[in-house]
Amino acid sequence: MVTAGHCTSGNGAILNPSQSDYIGPVVRDNWKNGHGSVKLSGQSYYSGGLALYRVNPGSSASARIYKGGKTSSSSRAVQDFWRRWAQEGDKVCTGGMMTGEKCGWKVADTQVTFRYSGGTTARDTVVAN
Repeated sequence: MVTAGHCTSGNGAILNPSQSDYIGPVVRDNWKNGHGSVKLSGQSYYSGGLALYRVNPGSSASARIYKGGKTSSSSRAVQDFWRRWAQEGDKVCTGGMMTGEKCGWKVADTQVTFRYSGGTTARDTVVAN
């Protein structure tokens, strides 16, 4: 499964939202906490911030998007995904455990480098407003 790189720690574990069930280990990511985007092994380009994790036998995970904030148990199935890079003008939804689902975003720019005040740098990101 894939999740946001900033939501994991390198070679860490994926737990369910209540932190009570170990789902599996992070097997590859391109986000270094405190630094930002890094290139995946063998790649010559940055690809935002993502983490690939393995779902262990006996655990379950599915492509779902949170509809509420951190204390909500409400979610819905992800119905589709792009088969191409984001392009200016695309409409998107975002979602995360902390913020829940937010739709109505419109892609304004792609391949943006964003530097946070603490020094973390996200490369090749998509900006939507």
